[in-house]
Amino acid sequence: MYAFAYRILYFPVNLISSALRPVLFYETALKGVRRLEEQINAILKWLVIIVTPFVVLYLFYSRFLFRVFFGERWSDAGFMGVFIIFPVFTFLFCNWMDRIMDVLGKQKLTLFLEIFFASLSITGLWLGFWLNLGMIGALLMQCIVLVTYNITYLYIVYSVANFDKLGLYNLLCRSLMWASICTMILFILNKFTSDIVATCSYPIIVMLILLCYGKLQQVRTEKKH
Repeated sequence: MYAFAYRILYFPVNLISSALRPVLFYETALKGVRRLEEQINAILKWLVIIVTPFVVLYLFYSRFLFRVFFGERWSDAGFMGVFIIFPVFTFLFCNWMDRIMDVLGKQKLTLFLEIFFASLSITGLWLGFWLNLGMIGALLMQCIVLVTYNITYLYIVYSVANFDKLGLYNLLCRSLMWASICTMILFILNKFTSDIVATCSYPIIVMLILLCYGKLQQVRTEKKH
């Protein structure tokens, strides 16, 4: 169940990273890392805006979504995915950043971080079972380690590239604010409608909000010019 949920949830992340990685490597090698700070911040911003609603939707309806798309027998895999979705979400922001480390010659640092946190992840799983926390407790400990690794790696990339850390702070604030809005919408839908109505109407509401946000950004840009 866990392996199935892992493959399903990591698939879009690997797809997005595969598209971004070669472009980032080419641009950093051609223009230099420092000149791409604004573009990277913009990419991270739009990843938060686009992906956060799906993460919130999954947290509310993990079993239901897996049951609808894969059948009743895989609904438990949806629940397992709850412990994977946060590592997946944070991994989305740093998986393709390794190309910056490559250009700056920091491959050894990347390797050290991967080995260190991989060891911590295995230790967390073992400790969870050793402390009799059960599967959920062990997965939760592993989840915390993986999220910590992804956030740490992103911070280190910004430090090595000499980017302004304010970009990461803005990213965190934007993510929390947008997640809160999406959670409020789903909470209301979940309380007053059925699962199928909530999961179908929620993307429409989110899309309308994003269209309004895009229009507002366009107006602001036009006023500046």
